[in-house]
Amino acid sequence: MRLFFIFFLSFAVRAETSKPIYLSSQEKALLALSFKIHSLEKEQQKWLWTQLKQSFQSQVLPEKIEVRSFDEFLSQENQVKWFSEHSVADLNVHDLAAMLSRRLYFSQKKSVQAQIQDYYHRKQELRYSVLSYLQSEATQMSGALMNLDIQKIQQQVNEKLQELSEKSLLPLNDLKHSVHAKIIAKLIKGYYRSLPIEQKMELVYRVAQMPYPSGSLDVLLVLIQNSGPQFQKFLQIMGRHDDLPIEIRRLFQKLENSVQEVPWWKVQLLLKSDSSFGEFDYFAEKPIGVGTMAQAHIAGFRGKKVVVRFLKPGVEEKLKIDHQILKKLTQSIDNDEELKPFKLPSLSKVIDDINESVVEELDIDQTIRNQLKAREIYISEMLIAFDQQKNFIHLVVPEAFKVNPKSKLMLQELVSGQKPAREFENFRDIYPNLYRVVAEKISQLWVDRAFFTSGFFHADLHQGNMLAMVTDDAIFVYFLDFGMVGALDNHLRKSALLLAVGTKINHSSLIARQFLSLDKHKRSESFKKEFQKAIEEKIVEIQKQGRRNQSLEEWTAWAINFGLDLNYEFLKLNRGLLAIDTLLMDARSKEDLNSISQKVALNHKISYLKLLLEDQTLELGHYFDIGKEAVKTPERRPRRNNLSQCARIFN
Repeated sequence: MRLFFIFFLSFAVRAETSKPIYLSSQEKALLALSFKIHSLEKEQQKWLWTQLKQSFQSQVLPEKIEVRSFDEFLSQENQVKWFSEHSVADLNVHDLAAMLSRRLYFSQKKSVQAQIQDYYHRKQELRYSVLSYLQSEATQMSGALMNLDIQKIQQQVNEKLQELSEKSLLPLNDLKHSVHAKIIAKLIKGYYRSLPIEQKMELVYRVAQMPYPSGSLDVLLVLIQNSGPQFQKFLQIMGRHDDLPIEIRRLFQKLENSVQEVPWWKVQLLLKSDSSFGEFDYFAEKPIGVGTMAQAHIAGFRGKKVVVRFLKPGVEEKLKIDHQILKKLTQSIDNDEELKPFKLPSLSKVIDDINESVVEELDIDQTIRNQLKAREIYISEMLIAFDQQKNFIHLVVPEAFKVNPKSKLMLQELVSGQKPAREFENFRDIYPNLYRVVAEKISQLWVDRAFFTSGFFHADLHQGNMLAMVTDDAIFVYFLDFGMVGALDNHLRKSALLLAVGTKINHSSLIARQFLSLDKHKRSESFKKEFQKAIEEKIVEIQKQGRRNQSLEEWTAWAINFGLDLNYEFLKLNRGLLAIDTLLMDARSKEDLNSISQKVALNHKISYLKLLLEDQTLELGHYFDIGKEAVKTPERRPRRNNLSQCARIFN
């Protein structure tokens, strides 16, 4: 047993060989049992102790198992899939105890047998290479298990997880001038230090299943993949900044497509407990989409293929734990003297906004209502011209429904396609401007609906929430995932439009008045004067930097940092604007939100002009400025280095 714990504690040490080594199923079972003791009743603990004692004192010869290939040996020796599909809490003590018996694998093929022997030899060398350094730690942990010293095991888990999180941050340690690297390091260390012991055990258990050697970033990815959904979303936001190394940014981008999926056996339990289960013709085992909050599978329903979306089991409890931990952490970071010179927006408010957004996504019925509303507003057909070609683009929102009111499953018609960038890349040699033209049309439609017609908008229309398909007859773009939408009433639409005008022409009083109208609190006259003065100083600073103006998103982040508590629908609007702006940049469009908005405004010139004329602070010269802005070449903003709360509150 001592050798097992020495080996377990050594996974952060890199082996000389490039061939991976794993814990055996026996070693994984022993590790899981040491964690399971924490939750067992006294009688179960005594039974387990008897099983452990018999297993390690038994003189029975090991069971011999023949394998035909080295891959078969690895699969049986490690049972990687079985362990990865079960959390510590899910594992049955009796199943684990049955795995403690010794097994000896062999092959009649000489080449396979040589590989098996070499594997065991390398594994033994790795154990002894760290013996002198880890012997005291291993003795303490194995002794704690043998004596059922639960507190000692918990202490070892705490220390191991702290060591893991610190080692995983090695790529960030040299980035002394990166404020976001500092924040991420503080968040990761503080988060893993604050988790309940059960979640800490689960994380250590997950990392212990990794192959050896594993790099620091690989360890960090596994830790985050198995963490809470709110923490994952926050890191996705933080990980987009340019002052982070490319490998860190790529790691956080992976979270959008590689979070931990709910295993099939657990999906089956969820389905069987749902009132609509008997209605399905079949249900695909492999998911087609896995997010931080939900998972989706293809299924047959009354002779048709559909997509079934459901919330991950236990997600609500994890959200509560995450919010409690992150709220305390971000409050501490907001007051950190080392970070105050950077004048960042309040991270504590960022966490509140993330929490509000993810809580919205928990309501499946509301998501369905959002999607049905979006079908009324977004479905359209437009003629587009590109590369001396013309074609129709169909913007489609799939139908969504539930089998019955009591069901927790959301059904959606199955649509085909790929992410826009990937789909249009296939046609770039023939139609190099196709993606750009489609992105601009989508952006115009989004701005039109949000600002000038319904006020309803998709607040997260990024690539992951769209599918595209190019056919001979038409181009289809499907809008997906309406868990986060916004709705602007007339007052909010007018305020947002006038604020956008104010930021374009650097009109300090217009900016101040519209921001204050969007604030949730009634402010004193002294606060209003101070806010107005700060805006004037900010405009002078912008002009000194040689910039024409600052984006609405940047102004909003600045206002929040000043202390405004802005309307949540307006914050979601900013998130939506960021997603659309990112779509335009991905498509390499020369247009930006300013130029797109001006084109849409011209289609509503009467109502737009009426809105401008109603404002008493705009003078004749300002209308000339607005006109000049409308005809200027779009000015691409520099890549964002400041954390913008309003626009980055979702993944």
